[in-house]
Amino acid sequence: MPSWSNEAYSFLLKGDSPSYMSGTSPADKLIYISRNRSGRRRILNEEELLPILKRYAFKTYYLEELGLLEQQQLFASARMVIAPHGAGLVNLVWSREGTTVLELYPQFYHDPSFRILSAAMRLDYHYLICTSPGSQEAAPVDEDILVDKLGLIESFLAERLHISERALSKATDC
Repeated sequence: MPSWSNEAYSFLLKGDSPSYMSGTSPADKLIYISRNRSGRRRILNEEELLPILKRYAFKTYYLEELGLLEQQQLFASARMVIAPHGAGLVNLVWSREGTTVLELYPQFYHDPSFRILSAAMRLDYHYLICTSPGSQEAAPVDEDILVDKLGLIESFLAERLHISERALSKATDC
């Protein structure tokens, strides 16, 4: 049995935090979970979203490339998580209280599971309903996503991360 399983079991059933959630390392990572290697709920204009996220020091992760322990450690060290709706968000269970979450929904599919999980974990949960072009071709749960509110995401990030436009322009001038 893997060594992490006892800690995970203890956390899930008894509420004992695994050692990597003990608070000894800061929860300072800004993470974006990409689904563009998945077959559904991909961000169609991810190439437009990524430069905005990069300006705020977000790193992109593909959960299918990480093992369970790596996913747990990633979410435990997150200050903010941005991701399209998908099963990978179940890893929010490893996030620390107060972690900010922005879930990106397709236009016609809104599942409250991760909002409920976030409330139980005392996370700072938000969501954005995006456009789903070509939705007649796919079931609502499978719709790809067009993030058509990039300015809104940028404003959200500036507000949540307490970064002024002036500070951002200085940082990008370097």
